[in-house]
Amino acid sequence: MKISVIIPHRGREEQLLSCLGALEEQTMDRDKYEVIVAGHVRKELSESLGPGTRYIKAVGEEEEFSTAAMRNLGIREAEGDVLLFLDCDMLLPEAFLENLRENMKGGSKMLFALRKRLPRETDPQRAKFKRIKCPRDEREVARAMLNVSYENIETIWLWAYSHTMCVRRKDITALGGFREEFSGWGMEDTELAYRFFREGIPIICDHKSRCYHMWHRENYDRKRQRGYRENIEILRSIYKEPLLEGLDLCFGCFNTAAAAMAGGDMTPSYVCGLCMFEAYARGLYKKGK
Repeated sequence: MKISVIIPHRGREEQLLSCLGALEEQTMDRDKYEVIVAGHVRKELSESLGPGTRYIKAVGEEEEFSTAAMRNLGIREAEGDVLLFLDCDMLLPEAFLENLRENMKGGSKMLFALRKRLPRETDPQRAKFKRIKCPRDEREVARAMLNVSYENIETIWLWAYSHTMCVRRKDITALGGFREEFSGWGMEDTELAYRFFREGIPIICDHKSRCYHMWHRENYDRKRQRGYRENIEILRSIYKEPLLEGLDLCFGCFNTAAAAMAGGDMTPSYVCGLCMFEAYARGLYKKGK
């Protein structure tokens, strides 16, 4: 089993270098995985990539190419049986790919990992991650509040983020890859997970494997909120299912004012959205109540 790690990239080269550095330190034999950087990087950086790492340039203007399109570009070029979608601001512990290979054995599935947010002062080149105190992933907090196991979460497809999302190449190819009409931030990974869910393919939270999110300034301005709302409407237009009307609950929790008061931390808003939508799916909460 070979793993292809697909990293969409645009405009974050410092973080990309740290991400690639962590991938070079994996305990898995280097010939068992490849790394594909899809999107836009400077020529100097693309020419300095090490063996086993390929750069696939997106054709067109940088700002016109969506994250979904960059991932699809990587899918088309991938040689692995298993595809790991990884954001360039993520760091993987050295045994991550070894564990992933074991967890992906068996039939079709979608696997996703939880992440820890590294503090701003953390040096990603020197971090001994297990010794660093990090806030819990909002999905951990939401699961604890709901008091259910990950296996029993009815809306698990909403919990599968593409910063570390793993699928079999044959499955995602058969389902057509990421839909490219989504732009900006959010929902292209949710739609893919929902498609897998509707096909009956298990979505599994690998809550034992962790990745680490490098600190960077987040932009939760009105443009991002508007884009998120538009992407929710695209998702609804594709499926036209009553359940998706409840996604307004998630958008209602997208409270940038509260985040600003919390120093830019959106975790409470995310927790609220996940819990409210799960309650909605179980018939325990109705919009407007």
